[in-house]
Amino acid sequence: MCINSCLAFTGPFSELSECPTCNEARFDSLTELPRQKFHTIPIGPQLQALWRSAQNTLYDDVYHGRDYLAAVERGDITADDMMLLFSIDGAQLYESKQSDCWIAIWIILDHAPDGRYMKKCVLPGTFIPGPNKPKNVDSYLFPGLHHLAALQREGLKIWDAHEDRVFTSHPNDVSQWSRWSSRGIRL
Repeated sequence: MCINSCLAFTGPFSELSECPTCNEARFDSLTELPRQKFHTIPIGPQLQALWRSAQNTLYDDVYHGRDYLAAVERGDITADDMMLLFSIDGAQLYESKQSDCWIAIWIILDHAPDGRYMKKCVLPGTFIPGPNKPKNVDSYLFPGLHHLAALQREGLKIWDAHEDRVFTSHPNDVSQWSRWSSRGIRL
């Protein structure tokens, strides 16, 4: 990433050797190593780990909306799909200090509201060190969303401990996914 947190050298910026915003070099001239790094934690293995416990339960409070019900009726969303919420915000790590990192998280909506926001169900997505606010947030989100898109396209094999079965979560038809993708994230 840029030493000034302007952007991450991902996607369309992956071949650049300096930041197009502040012109800072991407690599240290002596070691040829990146001057600054950020971290992305892929969502796929985290989702697989959650299904390994038979104690996980589904809850339907989020699933009464018109868009969701229409997507289920069309077959865009099946019983083997999971609904995710994505959030990113700055975090102040020390008292009396400006935010010095940004954290993105995934929340699995398939859990009851009283457990949905517990540590086990709030999954880390990306950590962006500061001290500055990222200027091009999309460039930091690219690796995690690219991973999610691959899971949506290729499927994610999951062992369901509750039902003692293996299933693959993915859309039945890519054309159905393109209709749904503009409305939200689903896996």
